[in-house]
Amino acid sequence: MAWGGGRLVLDEYVTKYLPMRVLLLEDPRGPSDGLSRALQHHGHHVTRVAAGDELRRAGHASAYDLLIVDLCLGSPDPFAFLESQSRMGQTARALLLSGDRRHRARAISLGYSERQILSRPVDHAGLLARLAGFAGTAGRRRDRLRAPELRRVITLAGRQHQTGKTTLAAHIACACLTQGLKVVTFDLDTGTRALTRFMDSRRRRRAQRDAGIEIARHRAPNLADVSLDELWHSIERQRRGADIVIIDCPSGTSPATRLAVQQAELLLTPVRGLGEENDGLADLASPLFGFHGPGPFAEMVATSREAGPRPRRLDWLLVRNRRSPLAREKWEGTAALAAELSRALDLRIRPGLIERPVHRDLIRDGLTLFDLDSEQLEARLGPAGRAVRDELAALRGLLGSSATTEKRKIIL
Repeated sequence: MAWGGGRLVLDEYVTKYLPMRVLLLEDPRGPSDGLSRALQHHGHHVTRVAAGDELRRAGHASAYDLLIVDLCLGSPDPFAFLESQSRMGQTARALLLSGDRRHRARAISLGYSERQILSRPVDHAGLLARLAGFAGTAGRRRDRLRAPELRRVITLAGRQHQTGKTTLAAHIACACLTQGLKVVTFDLDTGTRALTRFMDSRRRRRAQRDAGIEIARHRAPNLADVSLDELWHSIERQRRGADIVIIDCPSGTSPATRLAVQQAELLLTPVRGLGEENDGLADLASPLFGFHGPGPFAEMVATSREAGPRPRRLDWLLVRNRRSPLAREKWEGTAALAAELSRALDLRIRPGLIERPVHRDLIRDGLTLFDLDSEQLEARLGPAGRAVRDELAALRGLLGSSATTEKRKIIL
């Protein structure tokens, strides 16, 4: 069948709106070859999926402007996929292909309209006309929801335990709050809930002693009851109303951590050292610590970078956290390895927070070093206060923000 008028209709829209990102769940025996070629001809990015593993590699469905689902699929189950989208309120972004009355009735029961279901074999001209409307809607939605440059998602994740991820997350959140930014934090570490305890202490401090203290909106989802789809959309909803979203992950490469890395624009991985302590970052050959290849955590990051409708740039920072001032010589001994990791894994290495007892005291009270002014730093840390100010300035630099605000004093 010739494309005829349908191509002309779509041409009219693609000249006015941005190209769409299309996820096409297809039956390999179905009519999607011609459809996929037509979409690509008009400048749309099409990701074709014909199996469950391919769907997992494609990334989350909410990253696409349009979902086209062939209801005659065997694997993955199209109705399980459509049901998850319906729960998240994403039905309007789907077109369904079906030649079976039972399939149509089941899709309608999930909240999809008759207008969204096209008969097989597909009327190409009619389908392209329908896609033109989706192209217009996608373009208008992107214009309406275009995020300012400052809005970003920061994920803290790594394989090492006790590296100070939560301490770093709390400091970054408070650094943003002191600059007048709207901050949302997520605590995905259901084992320790350390960030949640910090936020609870901060709320108690505001209620009891300091009514002016700034507090981020905090979310601590129960991952046993919340699906990955629901978690994804929860983060999406929060990022639309916030300047910064900070996600504190448990150690390891759990599904929730993978999702948080996929969401991130900036990934911070605190480490105490490289060498044998890297624990999943790289495959090293002892005793010379030669780089043999990425470890499990680095492979997860690489997969997350490739997931979704198009490869994206994820800024990955390896943060030297919880180091002692005397660790410099040991670190310099692995400088060559650090340079090789930066090149091979596409990451940057930056200094983080030096291990200090004051961190534990402040975090317990719901405070960070960013809540103290210069006099309070000097009173608590003595001569080290000047070094800490430099350390905090470097930490602000991780966010790429040059904004400054006058510190207010906290009643200690």
